Amino acid sequence: MEKECKEIKKYDFAEDSLSVINEGSILSDKDFDKLVEMKDGLKHGFKYGQVFRTDYEARHSVLVDAKFTTPDSKYWQSVREQSVHFGELVSLSFEYRKNVVKLARYKVRKAKWQHKIDSGDYKDNFEKADLELKIKDITIEEERVNWFLANQERTATARMREIEQWHVIKEELLPDMEFGTEDCGAHQHKSYLLRFAKQLEFIKEGQVDMGSSEVFNLLSQLDMAAKLPENRELVGEIYGQKIKNEIED
Repeated sequence: MEKECKEIKKYDFAEDSLSVINEGSILSDKDFDKLVEMKDGLKHGFKYGQVFRTDYEARHSVLVDAKFTTPDSKYWQSVREQSVHFGELVSLSFEYRKNVVKLARYKVRKAKWQHKIDSGDYKDNFEKADLELKIKDITIEEERVNWFLANQERTATARMREIEQWHVIKEELLPDMEFGTEDCGAHQHKSYLLRFAKQLEFIKEGQVDMGSSEVFNLLSQLDMAAKLPENRELVGEIYGQKIKNEIED
């Protein structure tokens, strides 16, 4: 796997953003000086800061054994996670293209206003023309720097990293799958039975606090899963081994 967060090189984000803040005079000189002192840290945060899940979080926070009890259930959750990020990347690509065109359009409008000023078209209303030109300059800077194109590139890179991350996880799970990769529900009779049984175990051990209605719902789901003909052997393995362990204890 490559770096968790690939750096964006097109813009000096911290430097350009500080320039925007300074031009706006929105902070006192004292506060702005503090920002300048933190410039390197801000730049580092933009380049390497976490946007989406790390590989560790994907494996140990999303694909937890208590919820996704089998390789098949982990695989299909990975498919869902990857699909979401891919869809968002496609949507982001459309938005990025729009912003690139908007940026070009603002530059054309700025050039037209500049031409009018230079040619003397607005000699009787120079102040208005000058203000319009400044607005175009600010809009161009906003599009180019402040959380638009630069941040969209950063987000796209982070989504690509997570798409690749879920691909690696899926490939690792394939050899241990029982029910194939064409029917996303084929594994659920088994994985859900194991999940419900595990949740009940947590409750009995006092690790989970549930209300009576939640417990009733869990027991109902476990009962339905246990009655499925395809789970008969698995139910025997789970509860037969459990009874054996209780006798031996």
